[in-house]
Amino acid sequence: MVKFENLKQLSMDMRKHTMSSAQFSINYNGHFFSCVYIDEIEHPLLLVTTLGRNPFTIKILGNKTFEFNVYLGDRYRDLIRYLELQYDPNNKFLPEKFFSEFDKKIPISHALTNKPSPSEMARTVNNTIETADEADKIYFCKWKNLPFGQKVSEANFYKTCALIGYEDALRLRDNGISSCWTDDPNEERIMKIAQYPR
Repeated sequence: MVKFENLKQLSMDMRKHTMSSAQFSINYNGHFFSCVYIDEIEHPLLLVTTLGRNPFTIKILGNKTFEFNVYLGDRYRDLIRYLELQYDPNNKFLPEKFFSEFDKKIPISHALTNKPSPSEMARTVNNTIETADEADKIYFCKWKNLPFGQKVSEANFYKTCALIGYEDALRLRDNGISSCWTDDPNEERIMKIAQYPR
């Protein structure tokens, strides 16, 4: 686990300005990353995407004290390749050390970030979490009451958090209401985002 102090400061500043998601870039020793942060209070989510020919996204999930699990699994070797690191048995690449340094580059003010569009945010979440048949559904189209017994997916919950904030997303999830997404940009209905049940 790694404590993300800068991200915690950014989160506090975002909450003062009622922001639920932010997008920012990081330059780590000449290697660039595009980041989407979703300020979900219980489990904040940082999505770190590499740039270039074969981009990939790393999902980093935290807790309310901003300690993040930085276990990379299959992405460990991908990240080493992206950073162009050579194997050194005396100086092994440690994700904990990398993300401790990475956190120091995260802006602490919302003014230094951008609010991702719903489709940009949804694409990043889908590429990291969503099932293959939902991956292209990045355009918000409506709110839907789920049939009894059906639950909101993890990816859908994070996308809803980014749209309307954690507390409202949690309330909708608990009441069986889901955000709906389509792969057709002509069916996108941004104006309907604010029409979620209060």
